[in-house]
Amino acid sequence: MVEVRPGQIQLRSLQGKTQGHRGLPARFLPGCLHGPEKAPIDLPEMSRIWNAHPVLMSAQSRIEWTETTWNPVTGCTKISHGCRNCYAERMARRLQAMGLEKYGNGFEVTLHPDALENPLQWRKPRLVFVNSISDLFHADVPAEFIQSVFQTMNRGAQHTFQVLTKRPSRVLEIQQNLHWTPNIWLGTSIESARLRFRLDDLMQTAAQVKFLSLEPLLGPMLDLPVHGMD
Repeated sequence: MVEVRPGQIQLRSLQGKTQGHRGLPARFLPGCLHGPEKAPIDLPEMSRIWNAHPVLMSAQSRIEWTETTWNPVTGCTKISHGCRNCYAERMARRLQAMGLEKYGNGFEVTLHPDALENPLQWRKPRLVFVNSISDLFHADVPAEFIQSVFQTMNRGAQHTFQVLTKRPSRVLEIQQNLHWTPNIWLGTSIESARLRFRLDDLMQTAAQVKFLSLEPLLGPMLDLPVHGMD
């Protein structure tokens, strides 16, 4: 990841996390096809536990640059060529097939007001990836709901929230109604040189910490202007 602070850009290496999800047996990790001794997962039992304890959906992540995921919105639509093999779509459909109520709509954009305050229940500071299976700034997410997400992030000052979007232009449209506390990082994805305009949009936002995700990298990225920026 590239972390952009006012006046400079720094490379930040975030330690990967591989622990299991809190409160769930190892055999219930999402995405696993078999349990510890390669015993098949009991999908109905997994679905029952996860539906009974939805806060577990905001559990420890195996994504190397974060610690925890939080999904007050799920689902998205493809916007550029980097979306072709979207991992989030595969995950959402897998969870739908498992019978998780939260993913009953599959990969359709869906709001989850009941998940809005989940981070406020976590006492220990966490690095939180916001909407790992969606895009907070998707056109189908009302501005009022985005404000509610920001209010939770403002209140959860002990956490650091990583908001990654392919739609930084929408951030510019509504950011005057958002409170950008220092614990809210904003990033955008750039898959190829033709999408470099997203970086320009990102740099115009009011976020105090900005970062880039250059994945999936589908072409050469020459002379990306990431040094000495304000």
